[in-house]
Amino acid sequence: MSNDLLVSAKQVSKKYCRTLRHSMWYGVRDVLGEFDPRAVRGGDGTRPRLRDREFWAVDDLSFELRRGECLGLIGHNGAGKSTLLKLLNGIIKPSAGRITLRGRVGALIELNAGFNPVLTGRENAYVYGAVLGFTRKEIDARYDAIVDFAELGDAMDAPFRTYSSGMQVRLGFAVAAQMDPDVLIIDEVLAVGDVGFRSKCYNRIAELVARSAVILVSHNMTHIARLADSALVLDCGRPAFHGSTPDAINAYYGLFDVVDPDLRAGSGRARIRSLTFLDGAGRLVNAATFGEPLVVRAEVVADEDIESAVVDVAFRTVADELVAECNNYVRPHPIRLSAGKSIHVDMRIECLTLNPGLFRVGAFLLSEDMTHHYDWIHYAGRLEVRGGRHAAAGQQFLAEWSVRDAS
Repeated sequence: MSNDLLVSAKQVSKKYCRTLRHSMWYGVRDVLGEFDPRAVRGGDGTRPRLRDREFWAVDDLSFELRRGECLGLIGHNGAGKSTLLKLLNGIIKPSAGRITLRGRVGALIELNAGFNPVLTGRENAYVYGAVLGFTRKEIDARYDAIVDFAELGDAMDAPFRTYSSGMQVRLGFAVAAQMDPDVLIIDEVLAVGDVGFRSKCYNRIAELVARSAVILVSHNMTHIARLADSALVLDCGRPAFHGSTPDAINAYYGLFDVVDPDLRAGSGRARIRSLTFLDGAGRLVNAATFGEPLVVRAEVVADEDIESAVVDVAFRTVADELVAECNNYVRPHPIRLSAGKSIHVDMRIECLTLNPGLFRVGAFLLSEDMTHHYDWIHYAGRLEVRGGRHAAAGQQFLAEWSVRDAS
């Protein structure tokens, strides 16, 4: 890690107007206001006032980034990520605050933008290279590396319009991967190509991260967890969280933690009255510890005798991604229900391996063959998992490790 500060954003804000007519009128006034800042700025002379139909797309944002650091930039659609990238790229000016970038700036954004469908892959490599700031001599020197990375071979002399979508983004990434910038901005480009090519992309990005200051924008938390040292969560243009990557991911998921508690279905012949969590000592808890025991207790009651039932508990992220489940169908255990009798069904998980974070827990009561739903509760509870290290996968196996001489 270097002390070489390459990116500095201090109290950066950007405002837009919701209507074209007002935007054009304000634009004229702002140009004139360049000669008299008091015409468009607030009383303190630093921050503009919001006028009619205006809003903050980015609001009071500050961060610093040094060489060798990777900052994940996450947030829902419309949170302000694209506006911030345009500010960092110098495409638009901030309405307030200051952005300082030192060294050469590169960007991996829209990998197939700027390609001409009539030109060959070879010709497009030079065109796209020019778009990224390469000279013809630099592309000449890097051309063999581009072909090797893209794995397109003779297809480089075929018209670009004959390329599949996967081939197009492979060529785009291969050209962009030749950059060696001081500041690198990556926007949703790590899902290109097949598994083998994505692995090459990850390796190349890791090489760039080691010697650049990197800003990574993605909706894929696996990419953020794998590459980012820290992360910034945007919500309606404002920083909702800025800190460690695991905590930022949890904060991001928390933005979506809105559920319908009444989402329920089933025949009603038997019901789940409640779902609670206990630690290994049998104490009621709302949070569990990674690697420690967890007991999930379902209180079940039936209106009629049911010889054999299945209780299923599903763990989902707050973004509603299923990551794990537990039931007595995969590992059979008899559960007999008697009419009018309430029972507790305990599921003891000896070692909880869910990633640290927040989870929605669903509960299901089914027939023995899992074809008939007596009760189906999409949101029966919420569980926080603490401790451990946040990793890419939804849960982690805890193995016993040993190392010995192989000779």
